[in-house]
Amino acid sequence: MDFDPNNLDRVIDDALATKRVAGAVVMASRSGHIIYSSARGLADLEARRPMDLNSIFRMASLTKPIASVCVLALVDAGLIDLEEDIRRYLPAFSPMLGSGEVPTITIRHLLTHTSGLTYDFLQPPTGSYWAKQVSSGLDQPGLTLSEQLARANAVPLVAMPGTAFNYSISTDILGAAVMSVTHGTLDEAFLRFVLGPLGMYETGFVPTDNSRVTQAYFNHEGALSRMGPSQLVANDISFTSFSPDRWRDPKSFQSAGAGLLGTASDYLTFLVALLQGGSPILSPNKMNWLAENAIGDLEVDPANPGWGFSLGFSVLRDRVSVGTPQANGSWSWGGAYGHSWFVDPSQELAVVALTNTAMEGVAGQFPLEVRNAFY
Repeated sequence: MDFDPNNLDRVIDDALATKRVAGAVVMASRSGHIIYSSARGLADLEARRPMDLNSIFRMASLTKPIASVCVLALVDAGLIDLEEDIRRYLPAFSPMLGSGEVPTITIRHLLTHTSGLTYDFLQPPTGSYWAKQVSSGLDQPGLTLSEQLARANAVPLVAMPGTAFNYSISTDILGAAVMSVTHGTLDEAFLRFVLGPLGMYETGFVPTDNSRVTQAYFNHEGALSRMGPSQLVANDISFTSFSPDRWRDPKSFQSAGAGLLGTASDYLTFLVALLQGGSPILSPNKMNWLAENAIGDLEVDPANPGWGFSLGFSVLRDRVSVGTPQANGSWSWGGAYGHSWFVDPSQELAVVALTNTAMEGVAGQFPLEVRNAFY
């Protein structure tokens, strides 16, 4: 790998110039040393506030790997069993198949998104998750966890647990289980088992400094549009519903799947800890579980084969099918507000790219261009 930081500068500047993203913070570490760190563009277009290395982002699904690590730390502590039925921890949570059968959903099923649950944005607007207003954790300020669990319990599973990968609210169910076994709030558990030991004190369910939170934007008809208080953004199947100020309502449930806010620096610290073996937050064998494909031959996305999934994020199975320069065994994930990250263990490389623009920053060309610039 022969990385030229000027190439990455050009990638980011082109995305800004073509108004694909409003602003970005990109950081990278190789062999434990920072090799790239840049904040470019604007955190708030209207206020002309520059992006800063200390800008705070709504992490969306970048929350999920942190939640998964917290669960595995609780497995290390003997408080959670991967093969146990979720009803051991949440007795009232027992969603049914369409046939009326109540199948066993294990902690492993939830970690691997093979639970049979799904998301509203993966269903058409007439789908059951929209009808029952099951939140993705990105919207509906003021919605409590008990109400979210009740709504999720009232919709049919989309598959028998263990038979298919369906990206889902599974991580929010895990968050409820974490609260059950630790007898506290989710932010307390995250702080105790992950954020505190790693010194990630800029990460939490409320920002450490409101003035550093970036404004949220989305791509619309070739232009950047500022998100409103309740914003629907079209995707290939349906819509993703955003409420950028959800975190301001203290009644909003702490979403283990989408609720954290934090900085690129903090998130890079987290990835580097995993890359270097998981200490001090995970034992070596739990880190091995996290680094390996855990869904067998199931496809994360049948339309884009080549990716597996561990107990917390995507794992590259076939670099040729994917068409990526990354080595097999690389990890990656993203967040709907416009974020992506990847780790290539063969290169001891960890990269975080946070933007304030959905969906380009997560599902557009930007994350692919950032990736390619490192190779």
